[in-house]
Amino acid sequence: MDNKISLSSERNGSQGLKKKIPIRMLTIGLFTLGGLIAAVAIYQQYTIGVEPSAISHRKAIEIALVQVDKEKNRDAASFPNKEAGAKLIHVTDARKGYIVDENSHTDMVIYSNNEFLSVYENTYLWHVDVRTFNDLGEGLEYWYLIDASSGKIVADYRNEPYKIS
Repeated sequence: MDNKISLSSERNGSQGLKKKIPIRMLTIGLFTLGGLIAAVAIYQQYTIGVEPSAISHRKAIEIALVQVDKEKNRDAASFPNKEAGAKLIHVTDARKGYIVDENSHTDMVIYSNNEFLSVYENTYLWHVDVRTFNDLGEGLEYWYLIDASSGKIVADYRNEPYKIS
């Protein structure tokens, strides 16, 4: 007659370990995820101060407005009003262009006018749209790609006259 008393730790030792493994894996996973998020946040903080262009947003618009006035067959009396907007484009080595968020300097949206981009890999370009119009709603539109480091116009386009309805 063997009166052996079994302790709960002897009977259930492996069962307790099985319950702890998923909790440990979850804890390690959460710490890893937190570390990655912290690394991305730190990276963004360090890149915010980096300016991807020597030519500012305002300067790119000024260059385009001067160029509009130099366009042949431009009748400033017929279309005296001008308005312009610019967006910074990052041309990657994959011959793709991305519109850059000017606050965080990160690539955001794919740029659609990529027929000119293969020549300008690994550069930043300003895409400036200029609209000239009169009081009757008639107008002309011009757009320019301006090298963001030098201010040189690398491509341009003018559409046909239109009427705003």
